[in-house]
Amino acid sequence: MKHLSLTARMSLMFMSAVIAVLTVAGLSFNMLSQHHFRMLDRQALVEKLESAKHILNKARGEASLSEELPQLRALLGAHQDLAATILTSDGAVLFSDPRAVEVPERFRRANEQSMWEWQNGQHMYRGMTAQISVADQAEPLTALLILDVTDHTHFFDTLQRWFWIGLVISALPIASICCSPPESVRADWPARS
Repeated sequence: MKHLSLTARMSLMFMSAVIAVLTVAGLSFNMLSQHHFRMLDRQALVEKLESAKHILNKARGEASLSEELPQLRALLGAHQDLAATILTSDGAVLFSDPRAVEVPERFRRANEQSMWEWQNGQHMYRGMTAQISVADQAEPLTALLILDVTDHTHFFDTLQRWFWIGLVISALPIASICCSPPESVRADWPARS
């Protein structure tokens, strides 16, 4: 059995080390970036929920509640990828953004301040559910805020694709050195006197 030359073995070790370092760095960057985007989404949802609670807490009864809806629409309509639905205790829609999507039933009863996500066709969504108390009403309202994060998923798919392409491209030159026959490497060396 033919053994690899010292140069080939060192090149192979170097290639393995480079691939390992690049893989760990790339996967770490990908995970940290996804975490960062998730935290930004959470922050946006929490801020909008708190503002919506503040608006609705001022309402007193049905008539006052309907007076607050334009202010609520202005607050929630300012974010391009955000949609909202507010339901009464019996499930009737009190407020719904035109961009609102049908949220699965399990998320209507989700824990307060917990962010959930689901995919619907080609779209990926993240959202939050909150109970909002209104003065003079026995039962709280249920607010559902939904962010369309499809652009985020496309970004990470592209990032991952380019990472693997870059990894293969960076490994090819080293692999060609490892796989070249030892004679061709020795032929390039200057002759010793």
